[in-house]
Formats: sequence, structure tokens, C-alpha cells
Amino acid sequence: MAAPGTIKFAINENLGGGELTHERAMWPHSKDKGPVNRKDIQDAWILQTRYEMDFTCDPDMPNVDCMRKRFLTGGTGKMFADIPGLRCKDFTYIDDKDQVGRSFYVFTSRKCMDDFMQTPLWKMCQKMPTLKNLTYRCMEVL
Repeated sequence: MAAPGTIKFAINENLGGGELTHERAMWPHSKDKGPVNRKDIQDAWILQTRYEMDFTCDPDMPNVDCMRKRFLTGGTGKMFADIPGLRCKDFTYIDDKDQVGRSFYVFTSRKCMDDFMQTPLWKMCQKMPTLKNLTYRCMEVL
């Protein structure tokens, strides 16, 4: 059990457009014909990113409202809709002084996550000027 006062949390706004990336790849064991089970997630992995939004470098996205609109129209979500092994991806944002964005990807296997991290799309995300100080971590689903 965690010691009192050591658990940190943040409330993130789940941006529109993420629904385009949900329920994509089929779970390997249940084949989506029943509840997800331990065999389905025995090799599942989560890729979590964190970045600060910089609204000064893209004239088409000068503020958070323009970003929300871009996500809501589905343009960003569509880029991630057909990634092999990607079960879902959420785009989140914290509208505070740090303007932090996060993405949570759930992959059906470590191999699918590793393969995605070699794609041009992942490499493009790491170089986007609007995403400053991008960091990520890979976590096994327990």
C-alpha cells in the first residue's frame, strides 16, 4: 500500500476525436466475443506520453480552443485509427499554466507497441513543434 500523501493525480480533459481510436484492434483471445480476460491482456502494453503544448508555433492552432476544435473534427484521431494492435488511444489535456497534454495508447501486445514506435507517425509526433518536452514511458498491463 502506498504511504499517505505519496499518491499524485491529475484530472485530464479527454479531447474529442479519441472515440475514433477506441475498440480498434481485436483482443487476441476473446476475439471481442465476450468479456476481456487475463489471456487477452497477458501481453498488453500501455504507451503514455506527456508534453507541453506550444500554441505560438502553429498559426492554425493559436490557442486551446482551436486545438479542441481540431480534435473534435476528427482530423487528429483519424491518423491513429488503423495502427495494428492499437486497442485504443486517448488524447487528454490539462488547461492550466503548464498546458500539459497526454496520450494514452493501449496495445494488444508489446510487439505491436514496439512496431508502432518505429513508424513515421510516431517519429512525426516526436518532432511536432507544438509538442514541447515530449516524454514517454512504456508500461506492462498487469
